[in-house]
Amino acid sequence: MQHGRYAQAVPAFDTLARRYPDEPTGSIFLFYRLKGQYYLGQYREAVSTLEYLKGEYPAFMYAPHVAYFAANCRYKLGDLAVAIGHYLDSYSRSQSEQLDSLVVKSLSAFDAALVESQLSHLMWTMSRDRQCRLGTEIVNYLKSEGRGDWIFGYLSWCQKPNNADRPLQKSTVAPARLLRVAVLVPLSGELQAFGEDLYNGAVIGAAVAQEENAVTIQLTPFDTKGDPIEGARMIKDISAQPFDAVVGPLTSDEASVASAALACVEIPMVIPAATDAGLTLLSAGSFQLSPNLELQGALMAEYAVRTLMADSAAVIAPTSVESSAMTRAFVERFKSLGGVVIAIERYRDRDKDFGAYIRDIKNVLLGRIPDSAVYLDDRGDTLETEAVPAHVDCLYLPGSPQQVRQLLTQLRFYNLSATYLGSDSWGDESIYNLSADVTIKAVFPSAFVSASSNSAYSSFAHVFNARYDRKPTRVASLGYDAVRLLAAALVKSDSSHGKLAASLQQTSAFEGASGRVTFGAHRENIELPLYRIAAGRPVPVEIAPAILESIKTGR
Repeated sequence: MQHGRYAQAVPAFDTLARRYPDEPTGSIFLFYRLKGQYYLGQYREAVSTLEYLKGEYPAFMYAPHVAYFAANCRYKLGDLAVAIGHYLDSYSRSQSEQLDSLVVKSLSAFDAALVESQLSHLMWTMSRDRQCRLGTEIVNYLKSEGRGDWIFGYLSWCQKPNNADRPLQKSTVAPARLLRVAVLVPLSGELQAFGEDLYNGAVIGAAVAQEENAVTIQLTPFDTKGDPIEGARMIKDISAQPFDAVVGPLTSDEASVASAALACVEIPMVIPAATDAGLTLLSAGSFQLSPNLELQGALMAEYAVRTLMADSAAVIAPTSVESSAMTRAFVERFKSLGGVVIAIERYRDRDKDFGAYIRDIKNVLLGRIPDSAVYLDDRGDTLETEAVPAHVDCLYLPGSPQQVRQLLTQLRFYNLSATYLGSDSWGDESIYNLSADVTIKAVFPSAFVSASSNSAYSSFAHVFNARYDRKPTRVASLGYDAVRLLAAALVKSDSSHGKLAASLQQTSAFEGASGRVTFGAHRENIELPLYRIAAGRPVPVEIAPAILESIKTGR
């Protein structure tokens, strides 16, 4: 064990525990077996050993250390709320300064409101003096780490009235000022990094919202493991508990099942990152923070007809599910507004030569061009067949930056002119760096471009970087905004599910770190700015009021 040969130590301690089961030897051998399992990364096996140890030896002398290792295992398994409970249990029993220090460092990674909620929810036997000492030690540790922005939540523990040294059983704030939020994210599995980013953003959002709105926010994480069915099971559990709102899940697949599971429950759910359309139609309490894919297509069709006065359009798009959704929305809205879609060309993700698709559109516009035909330009020069000019009012071109970059240059080569209408993927340096005569007539929507330059993002990024030593991702920004939106809605109503949802529904022009938020008729964010490209940078394009009204009302 001392030399780190844990794979050999674990079975040896197991043998010794079976051979000498009496106290104190049996319990000590089991304790070292679980430590070896933990160091080997066998967290579930270690948890089993822990449960057996607690059941067989309830008076074990190292019980505080057992609780500490139980917390570590649960943290590694993504059960954050359970992990906090075990850390608090360890601290409440500990008589070791070294163990106290380890627990303090561990708890410092969590939001103060979440730690306090577990202290209350799990009813750990810890005196008020002990609670205040824990809060003070965490504050001192945070200060030593240069994380002064995060101390106010812990300092507030000792500012609450003394309840005769009893465990915290009720919040000391008025019910309307308490917001209990379940956060459904993958904290294990392939999507763990995204889930952790969203939760980290939510933690910062809770801290900031508490200061902005004078509310107490309790976040409780639930690990969906990226599994839609697991998320639906958790929704069932959450709906039976006193939560006021849900943030999550992460993906569209998870969000669709979770939203359907909430169909008969009033609890509001803010879906931060999922972009599939129709998610909010599955339950009356679902709100979608990221503009959905169909909104992109519909907005570009509105802009084409109402601003460009376009009568005709063509589409060249990849066969991906996302692009298909945008294409379908563009075509349906363009036709409903009286326009004519002359051609829809679909290419595969691996395609690099788009000549066949461009020629098909030109053949529709000009009639089929024989290869033997000779054409002259305005100066009387002979033109190759591919270079015969053709024009359509607008071309809708969703796709990845790499695909779009190749497609735009080939459109120029084949001399097919139009105003180019893009998707949010156009907000990329590789597109901006194309020559000005290629992108001069391009317009695209993006919720990402404006977010990186607004003051809300700058404030969030500063705090996030101070705590995690890196820039926040968009997913983290969405988690941050989701919690702040809920807190702002709470201030205007109360924590009853129906009133909180109604207050959320009224959200308009909310300035978030991920961009502006206005919920439309179906509770989806309709704030999707438009941009053109000038001098290698995106420049905002004004959207006509008639377009905004049409998008907001869904008509």
